[in-house]
Amino acid sequence: MRICFGLREKARRELYNLKSDIGEKNNLAKRMPEKAGKMKARLDAMLKEHGAKIPAPDPAYKKK
Repeated sequence: MRICFGLREKARRELYNLKSDIGEKNNLAKRMPEKAGKMKARLDAMLKEHGAKIPAPDPAYKKK
């Protein structure tokens, strides 16, 4: 399984079974919210444990 969470405000949860869906075409996050939630909690705990800094959008950035 692979889980990814975006950094933007409107980011979406993505959960894929890479054994059967190597192309990541079938997002399972809505069908398996408990699994996605548990994986997100594990990821958050690991990031906190290691003191990882999460990139955030620069509010001063002006698109050209």
